[in-house]
Amino acid sequence: MLAVTNERVYFQPYHNLYEEQVVNFKIKSFVELFKRRFKLCETGLQLTLKPKKNKQQRTCYLTFATQEGRDAVYDAIAKY
Repeated sequence: MLAVTNERVYFQPYHNLYEEQVVNFKIKSFVELFKRRFKLCETGLQLTLKPKKNKQQRTCYLTFATQEGRDAVYDAIAKY
């Protein structure tokens, strides 16, 4: 599950790496946004976030079923 609003990106991680069932990031906290390959297909998206105080930079990788789906999310985030 993935949802993009004008202020945040919400997603539900596949694995339980986070304590919360739904994780969200402010779009303004993104430093870089890259289209990436996943399993040799153009379906990955890398979101790099501003580091929190005294912490390392955070990166989130998302994969999509299709390139069109990935591109639609990239465009939705990039316009903000």
